Amino acid sequence: MTPSLSEPGGVRPVVARWTIIGELILETATHLGGGAGDIADMVLICDARTGGPLLPGTSIAGALRSHLGDVLGGYRSQEDERVALLFGGARGSDLGAQSPLIVFDSLGALPDHHASEIRNGVQLDAARGIAEEHKKFDLEVLPPGTSFPMRFDLVVSCADEEPDLLALLVAALSGFSGGDIALGARRSRGLGAARATRWKATRYELSSREGWLAWLLTDGNAPSAERELDDVREACLRAFGSCALPEVRDRRRRLLVDVDVKATGGLLVRSAPGFPDAPDAAHIRSAGRSVLPGTSLAGVLRKQALRIARVVRGEKGDGEHWIDRLFGPRMEGIADAGDRELRASKLRITEGVVEGARARGRLGFASTGSPRASCQERCSMRSLITAGGYAYGSSCENPRLGSLASLSSF
Repeated sequence: MTPSLSEPGGVRPVVARWTIIGELILETATHLGGGAGDIADMVLICDARTGGPLLPGTSIAGALRSHLGDVLGGYRSQEDERVALLFGGARGSDLGAQSPLIVFDSLGALPDHHASEIRNGVQLDAARGIAEEHKKFDLEVLPPGTSFPMRFDLVVSCADEEPDLLALLVAALSGFSGGDIALGARRSRGLGAARATRWKATRYELSSREGWLAWLLTDGNAPSAERELDDVREACLRAFGSCALPEVRDRRRRLLVDVDVKATGGLLVRSAPGFPDAPDAAHIRSAGRSVLPGTSLAGVLRKQALRIARVVRGEKGDGEHWIDRLFGPRMEGIADAGDRELRASKLRITEGVVEGARARGRLGFASTGSPRASCQERCSMRSLITAGGYAYGSSCENPRLGSLASLSSF
């Protein structure tokens, strides 16, 4: 058991120390929030010294802890006690031990020729199909391709516990390797997708003078290793020598669906004009590519599912309940909202890149009923995309028969 530091003068023994580094690449736009700002309602958190994007170690550790809890116990389960062995006691626990894992802040680098982007958001009235009043907002996001170097140090206090601790850490970090961990806001709607690669792992034996000197004299950001590996487990096993790692059973239950879609007509998901001569409305782009946001897909799917559920469950009158279980409850405009349980959406939808898209302009007119209205008041220019195809994926946590039926209706 990890020694407690609660007694006066308590000192944690150290027999070995691991340094594991990797590179995290954002696959979709990501909002790492820093509060309100001048350019958007929700702006990015940035490093005070360099002004570059910042990924706090607390955010990384929280994402890893949540993922490990899902792996060990399943989605939406009580946290398995083994999680505390790696990450320390839960918040509010006075009996928790200090975490043996040290997670460092990461300063990111934007992709060449790209800057942060602004995403517009709006909440729609499902019954009327129009935007609700005072529910328009925007947020600043990092573009896909933004990279973050990550570093993790594991302090081993007992040699007998080392294989178990390392196996738990590998299970957590594998969430980044496999793209199972998303970061930041609106993760269930496609933002924050990321994948880690270029892993290196080094173990320092601290039971001898030579081991301490090796750790002190080595650059932590470039530990000695034969080569970078895409699999964090393989990197750790290579550094661990002939020792084996205990198996960590994955108890998650989920349904994964991949869909390829071909656009047969014009497609326009509105974005803000980027320059003065831009069309009044242009299709949204991210890192120079046309995309179909997960929020738009989720809105379409929810509306269609609700329409079907109201017919199928008409006699029971619980169609909205089934949709809330899948997409998450809507709290606005509901009389008993204060008594309802807040739950995140069980359905996660990725953001799709539109391949082979071509921009096409279209001139629109708004009729005022008056023939004297000027053309400037009535005309608008829209830029649509055509002849594009896109692929998106969705996953449903802890799927049940009703959820599967709702998904199959699409």
